[in-house]
Amino acid sequence: MIVGLLSWLRGWGSPGVVSDSVAWDRPGEMVAYQVAARAVLDDIPASTLYASFPHLRTVVSFIARNVAQLGLHVYVREGDDSRVRDRGSEAALLLAHPSPQKVTYDLVFSTVAFLALYDSAFWWVREETEGWRIDVIPNEWIVEVRHGAFEVNAIVVKLPGHHEKIRIEAEDLLVFTGWSPSNGWDGSSPIRALRAIIAEQVAAQKFREQVWANGGRITKVVERPADTPWSKEARDKFVESLRAEFSRDGAAAGGTLLLEDGMKMVSQQFDAEQLQWLDGVKLSMNQVASVFHVNPAMLGFLEQANYASIREFRRSLYGDTLGPLLSQVQERISKLLLPRLGAPDGAYVEFNLAEKLRGSFEEQAAVLSTSVGRPWMTADEARSRQNLPALGGDAEHLVTPLNVLVGGLASPRDTAPPLEATLDEPKLLLPPRKTGAVLVKAVELVEDEDRVAFEKVLSRTFSRQAAAIRGKLSKAVPGFQMKTPSWWDEERWNSELADDLHEAAQELADRLGPQQAEQLGFPAGAYSTERTVEYLRKVAENRAAMVNAATLREIEAALEEVGGEDSLFESEGDAIDHVFENAEASRVETGAAALTAMVANFALTEAARQNTNKATKTWVVTSGNPRSSHAAMDGETVKLDEDFSNGMRWPGDPVGGAEEVANCLCTVVVEVP
Repeated sequence: MIVGLLSWLRGWGSPGVVSDSVAWDRPGEMVAYQVAARAVLDDIPASTLYASFPHLRTVVSFIARNVAQLGLHVYVREGDDSRVRDRGSEAALLLAHPSPQKVTYDLVFSTVAFLALYDSAFWWVREETEGWRIDVIPNEWIVEVRHGAFEVNAIVVKLPGHHEKIRIEAEDLLVFTGWSPSNGWDGSSPIRALRAIIAEQVAAQKFREQVWANGGRITKVVERPADTPWSKEARDKFVESLRAEFSRDGAAAGGTLLLEDGMKMVSQQFDAEQLQWLDGVKLSMNQVASVFHVNPAMLGFLEQANYASIREFRRSLYGDTLGPLLSQVQERISKLLLPRLGAPDGAYVEFNLAEKLRGSFEEQAAVLSTSVGRPWMTADEARSRQNLPALGGDAEHLVTPLNVLVGGLASPRDTAPPLEATLDEPKLLLPPRKTGAVLVKAVELVEDEDRVAFEKVLSRTFSRQAAAIRGKLSKAVPGFQMKTPSWWDEERWNSELADDLHEAAQELADRLGPQQAEQLGFPAGAYSTERTVEYLRKVAENRAAMVNAATLREIEAALEEVGGEDSLFESEGDAIDHVFENAEASRVETGAAALTAMVANFALTEAARQNTNKATKTWVVTSGNPRSSHAAMDGETVKLDEDFSNGMRWPGDPVGGAEEVANCLCTVVVEVP
């Protein structure tokens, strides 16, 4: 269409005169082109503009696609104000499969696209021998709209391939319309507001086409002083050498031209800035987007956008931009269509908007667990999310932990934490920041996946230890005593756990260290991971010995109770089971959180230590139930190369021993002046 329009515009001007000259000396001609183009555009249907004008197509298809992908669900509101998803009624089945070759996506996409282009859309809803059917009638098929003062009474349609016109009455129609200041039954197409900008783009495209078609193809010229003698022979020799060496397949093509004294190379080509092409494209897209209330950043114009703003733009897309449109479609279907299909009084339709706005599954799980105060998903429901078959039996029932009662604890996670709280409950009293200084908190970049890595290490270790000790118990010979240390392979457990902890700690430090160094203001590559390998290996060995020593103490304490008057254990096997069940339920989570905090603290102080000796570090308590010694140190600030008052270089430093590092979730803040 645009090509044909441009062909027409080439002949614009005096009758019978075709002018292809570039309008360099006629600045008013660009305006004349625009006026002529707009006159033609007034007679061009919206469908042709959509197919030919890229910015209009981009915005309309963007809106239609983002609405169509939401999914349209039918719900029934019951007496107790609960909502039940309706999947089997006539209305639900019809919206899911509106016609033999169309699905919900096709129905919604067409409806929204027609609304965007024409500010009106028409559903033809009828019952045929095979059942109910919905078709969206293209606006160009509509020959006439019969209407009263406030509503459409009927439409006259001419179907492609049919000679006879069809009259469709209002009872077989579902009409979607916008608003018009001139009547009460129809909308006002946004295309009318856009014809000026479309005409301007057509005129600009015509102008650029003339420049490229008729303008000189010279990209560079060689200038020389006018008063410098230059014989014809010397000139011809220079030109012949230039053409032979630097044009097309010349031996020096792409190389550097050596000019004679006084000569200079001057560029003569036109660029996009001179022709204002890019400015015109931006203006066009911005104006089209503004008419449809779409933020241009959502369409790829990211000059003033960043990751955080794009995420907020996505959320506002379904609120400010698409929210009114979604409400219009939902209400018309719920109030005008569902009653025709025999739906109950409480039935309504709703786009699955929550699916687009909800956070990750981890975020949802944490919020829901806290808000409802009890588990909210069954094992079978969890398996269905992973496309696994249901197990049935007790897997289809909610599990309620014994420590969660109605009117009791606030949530399944609301238990008394040992020694210190988790990183999810930060106190973070930060020291005052000096003017111009860079202040970085160690745990800022820690993610849930980091703690999961350490949880897996500890869980695997406890599982191996439990299996090995149970195996020795099952093979015990007469006279075997579980209370003797022969069943505990200290060297093996320390070595295996140290290897696993070192791998996880090194991976985390290698990720956090460079990022923390950049946060502190140091250049990329300022953090050396190689310098940390040996030290982290020693730290891993130390922490492995601490963890295993704690496990051994718990086993020995449990075995001491076997056979006692008030003992909870009837046998040594029961005691072993209790120790490792407690380890899985409690020690894995708290231990992993402490290990993660320890590595984050080390990586931050190491990032600063490798690059400066002028920084300071501050001990910060992150829980409401810290050790008394750590509570006394909260806010303590020392130089980077000095120890804190407890002799530790950072929270979690193994020099503090198990008494100072076990389950410690304190963090460190480094400030670089």
